[in-house]
Amino acid sequence: METARSWAEGRKYDYRVLGDELFRGIPEVVAQKAASKLPLTDIGRLLWSRRFLAEGEHDCVIWVDADVLVFDPDNFKIDVSRPELVCREVSVLTKDGGIVVERSYNPTVLSFRRDSALLPRWISACEGVTQRLPKLPNEAFGRPLLEALAKTQELKCIESVAHNTLDITSDIIKGQRQNIRRLVQKAKDPFGAANLSGHFPLEEDVFDQVVERLLADGAQIMSGKPAPK
Repeated sequence: METARSWAEGRKYDYRVLGDELFRGIPEVVAQKAASKLPLTDIGRLLWSRRFLAEGEHDCVIWVDADVLVFDPDNFKIDVSRPELVCREVSVLTKDGGIVVERSYNPTVLSFRRDSALLPRWISACEGVTQRLPKLPNEAFGRPLLEALAKTQELKCIESVAHNTLDITSDIIKGQRQNIRRLVQKAKDPFGAANLSGHFPLEEDVFDQVVERLLADGAQIMSGKPAPK
């Protein structure tokens, strides 16, 4: 999280950490139906973005998940002139014995201005899903809902965040590049940050190794180019 703070301060942005207050103001029915804290987090970030913008002190709010590591600040690019931006997710996954690369959307990093049309639509869609479903699965307000919203509104994306699936994490730990190259081939911009996917079942020492290696040489590692000899 200190890497996100440093990135923000380098651009003279205000920075604030949200703890349990993230869940303040979430409708009780959402808390009752949620299968885990993930739906609460997903709607919490939206409600807080709306709240900050309504206060009138800032023109733009950027949300960065706590498990996002900024390893190359110059390449962690967010065009704050856009009304809204969502995170582009490129996932390299092992499925049925083969490697699959998928492109989607992700709420890991978001940017909203006051004139955002997406923010109120997204919150309204969350409310609609809550009314329709007896239980809210983990991704009720996240990726699938973004995919549905994208069918009626073009979503502009933050392209500079790598999504560290287990296959990407394996490359980083083993000093390999094959899966990272697959990631880079489907990406539009160089990576300046990584979603470390803290929800994956990783041993703490493995997680620490990934952080250390990306902080030491993340730009080179996540370029997919062969490691220097």
